[in-house]
Amino acid sequence: MAKTIRQQIRDELQLTASAGVAPNKFLAKVASDWRKPDGLFVIQPSEVTAFLTSLPVGRIPGVGTVTESRLKEIGATTVGRLQTIDQSLLEQRFGRYGRRLYELARGIDHIPVIANRPTKSISAEDTLERDVKLAETDGLIHQLAQKVWDASSKDARVARTVVLKLKTSDFTILTRSLTPRVPPQDGKELASIALSLRARIDTNESLRFRLVGVGLSNFADAERTCISLFDIE
Repeated sequence: MAKTIRQQIRDELQLTASAGVAPNKFLAKVASDWRKPDGLFVIQPSEVTAFLTSLPVGRIPGVGTVTESRLKEIGATTVGRLQTIDQSLLEQRFGRYGRRLYELARGIDHIPVIANRPTKSISAEDTLERDVKLAETDGLIHQLAQKVWDASSKDARVARTVVLKLKTSDFTILTRSLTPRVPPQDGKELASIALSLRARIDTNESLRFRLVGVGLSNFADAERTCISLFDIE
């Protein structure tokens, strides 16, 4: 099935795709990253324990730079080392996510795979070659907004919420969102709203940014959206 899907992507879109096959969603995600680009990797049920033992904790989906650093502070540099840490300690340091880490370290993931799920959001982001001031992101925001708008125009629904994502040089992620009374009508309006969201970022001159993202979410049927714009009597 994975081979067929990859071939269909190549035939229809002329793009390569990597795939992972495993007993659950978490492991399949990790496997899909294992032989990029254009790779296919399979984790058999009997291979799960051996595969996870030497896996760096940073390869766990959802473990970013900050979480990885905090895990290393308690000696969890690999998933194998993570398995030796009590669940209570993980929950103490990471809250509810601590239990999730405890389960993932053992290859446990009960999240179901839902096929043909409607798109919840459309976004585009770009990591800059150098860290820049907030005021220097205008051009990139316009580019990303147009890219997102072009992608969303293929959806018959209307996205009502605009999202701006920024990542600072120390990997802190900042997001701002707005649901305007009237959804954006084109890429320029989307960019304008994203720029207004940027103005809501409290920052100082010394702060620098390494990533910018623009997104649309909160999709609704076009007919319902149009009705909501007027008072119907």
